Amino acid sequence: MNEKRYTLVILITFAIVILYYIRHTNTLTPTTNPIATTSSMITKIREIKELRTASYIEERVIIKEKERGIPGLSNFLGLDKKVTLSDKIVLIVKGTANAGIDLSTLSETDIFVRNDSLFCQLPQYSILETIINPNEIEVYSESGDWSQNEMNQIILEAKDSIKQNAISQKIVETAKNNGEKQLSDLLKVAGYSTIVFSYK
Repeated sequence: MNEKRYTLVILITFAIVILYYIRHTNTLTPTTNPIATTSSMITKIREIKELRTASYIEERVIIKEKERGIPGLSNFLGLDKKVTLSDKIVLIVKGTANAGIDLSTLSETDIFVRNDSLFCQLPQYSILETIINPNEIEVYSESGDWSQNEMNQIILEAKDSIKQNAISQKIVETAKNNGEKQLSDLLKVAGYSTIVFSYK
């Protein structure tokens, strides 16, 4: 009888130890597991490619003028000075500058994982593109002759002007703030509780 009681005590003690160990390890195990490898993390982030996180929209009125000479008119009129005509065009141009980050350049050396913490070195945020849709360009008034090359040059100047205005309105800073929040939310869903960003 004593031998049975001794065996029972040992079994109960062993069961208590096992239950305590299981309970203790469960409290230490996070409810969400971080992504296992840096390689898989890189793949998931690269899938995003360009992350656009801020946009700047502007409508501009562009006025261009040029002097156009008329060959032979000065001689015909008996004038010493060259006779010119003034050509003028007024355009209404709508453009959009999109800012964000290019994630396709990330490599494994840019990400370090320790437990449920992730440290990521990102490319700099920048303006990714400035778009002017030719179909949305309105010719308000036009006099004279304007070639397609001249029109293309006006559009390029408008794009550059919209880009510079977007920069002056701090679109890159806005993109960075929005981007860090979006990436943090994404990575927290993936299981990381602490995310630290730095920049190349």
